[in-house]
Amino acid sequence: MRLNKLISSSVLLSITCTFWIGFTACKNKEMPSDPFERNLVLAGKNRAELEKVMAHYQKIPRDSLKLKSAIFLISNIEDNKHYDGDWLESFDQIFDWSASLDAERLKEFKDSIESEIGRNGKAKSKLKIDLKTLTADYLIENIDQAYASWQNAPWKSSVSYNAFCNYILPYKSFSEYSEDWRTVLYQRYQYLLNDPDIPKNMEDVCCALVQDEKNWFRYTELFFGYPGALSIGNILKGQRGACREMSNLAAYSARALGIPVAIDYTPQWANHSDGHIWNALILNDSAFLHFLGAEGMPGDYTNVTRAETKTAKVYRYNQEIIESSFAARARRLGITDLPPSLVNPRIKDVTPYYTETADLNLHIKAKDGTPVYLCIFQNGSWNAMDGGFVRKHRVSIKNLGRDILYAPMLYKSETFLPAGPPLIIPWEGKPMELKNNNPEHLTLNLYRKYPLKRYRTLWTLAQYLILARFEGSNTPDFQSPTLLYQAPESLKGYFNNGINGRIIRDRLEYESLWKQAEVLITDSFRYVRIRAGDNIPFKLGELEFYTGNETIPLTGQPMSNLPHPERAFDGLPGYSIIKEDEVEKDRWVGLDLGQKKRITKIRYLPANDKNNIIPEKKYQLYYWKDKWVSIGIQIAKSHQLEYRDVPTGTIYWLHCKDCFSSEERPFTYENNTQIWW
Repeated sequence: MRLNKLISSSVLLSITCTFWIGFTACKNKEMPSDPFERNLVLAGKNRAELEKVMAHYQKIPRDSLKLKSAIFLISNIEDNKHYDGDWLESFDQIFDWSASLDAERLKEFKDSIESEIGRNGKAKSKLKIDLKTLTADYLIENIDQAYASWQNAPWKSSVSYNAFCNYILPYKSFSEYSEDWRTVLYQRYQYLLNDPDIPKNMEDVCCALVQDEKNWFRYTELFFGYPGALSIGNILKGQRGACREMSNLAAYSARALGIPVAIDYTPQWANHSDGHIWNALILNDSAFLHFLGAEGMPGDYTNVTRAETKTAKVYRYNQEIIESSFAARARRLGITDLPPSLVNPRIKDVTPYYTETADLNLHIKAKDGTPVYLCIFQNGSWNAMDGGFVRKHRVSIKNLGRDILYAPMLYKSETFLPAGPPLIIPWEGKPMELKNNNPEHLTLNLYRKYPLKRYRTLWTLAQYLILARFEGSNTPDFQSPTLLYQAPESLKGYFNNGINGRIIRDRLEYESLWKQAEVLITDSFRYVRIRAGDNIPFKLGELEFYTGNETIPLTGQPMSNLPHPERAFDGLPGYSIIKEDEVEKDRWVGLDLGQKKRITKIRYLPANDKNNIIPEKKYQLYYWKDKWVSIGIQIAKSHQLEYRDVPTGTIYWLHCKDCFSSEERPFTYENNTQIWW
């Protein structure tokens, strides 16, 4: 229910039998439709605490806006919960120590605690409902402090009451247990409001908050198994967490100062299996700046708009129910069996602010009211991004990210069933269905099971070539070598600009990472090599030396102080030399050219990722025909797989049954090339 429908000024001080005082006279067998009334009933024995909140604000006429806020808050917390129990109390001691431990010792400490209290003990943690446990004192203090931070802020006139209710007033974001975080964070950051060097506007104060958090917060995924979300108290003590903790810390800190900050998220990126969560600084009811606590500043956080990820859907956590959300519409229809990604009715669709979108109108053979979901691929299964309901054999779903493969699905008891053929919404133009009705077959030559991510590859593989030295010598032991070229110290960042740049995502080949350098030294050498920078692990894909104006690289006898130096010169970029352990000062790979040559050019390629076809690994190819149908299993003999007599007009999925990397994505096949989705 929208805020202006929830309560009007005429009922702030007197609400008939639907109000808390006289509700006992209105008891009936049906649950009240009004959210405020319903939550009083759901509170059970704790109803008296909620009534105290109302009585507190009803006594003072000037607190009418606080009374309105109290009704709003109580009307919208029935889904709030938190975990409690002995396991959590025992585990929480880790946060007293984690700030002083390095990553390795922290993991050891965590494992020792879990071993002592029982790893499975967290499954026995008690789930408690906030409506049944919150005290009147806690709610009153939260409302008073939230209201004061809003009214005392220099920017209060630019913060609407709707923004206040949804992005300042909430006492929690997820399933963390309730605590007095407003006092703690206000005392910690009130200096920002008094600092003469910080302009008194929301953007600059928010930037100062992020900068402070960047100075002490460290990223870790060690707490992923913690029941519920980490409380602010534990985050401040432990000084660690993942993206959820980063976004929650930023939201709490800003709200303590009267700054409306929301939390945005995507359930899953459309071109890999992870999701992400970040923040939005609400400038007004129609504008915001996205950022991430402890990482990216408002207006300068490019990871969600210019990185190599695709966005099918972006949602914003709200305090009040969004009546247009899929879950809210499902509730009105009495549908309760929903995919986990769409059960929350308090999420607002903000996808058009992040990417180009399209609306979809599908023909579905099903009875009216049937829920249909638009899904994206996730680890061999599907994940629902949004949904609609059948009406006269049509389903309409709005604001879908473009350049993405979707599959319309039905859902029953944790299982997705096809409702129609997969479809692709291109950057421009109409959706294209893949009906798999083409009688032709073809041969697929496959080189990868997952697209190359240029940005990630640059920073996880090419970084190992930073400061690498390319040297020449006329003695095999490279005594007094001559420096031919040295790789640069820093790597150039890689982002996608506009639609043309975005099209490049998932379309780059591994060979696009070749680097080339001209050599100015005029001396000739029999022996040439690449030597890793000091204390840097050695990771190399291919290495080529050229003389004169030749277009074919020089050949010779591979030599090295590492195993398999021939892999750097075999012309097979998939075979890489990777030596990570025992970092020594001198690690190198080179060639004995047999005679002296003047080197005029060097080309080198960083090590490949683990998603190329790897010899001796077992692969299984599937195609989609209302389900994943196996074409067969092969054990790779080289860096290429060949599958013959494959149906066309559909999507494919190559699964490695014994690879280290679990990353896999579906693809179509065009012009002898895998097109990734």
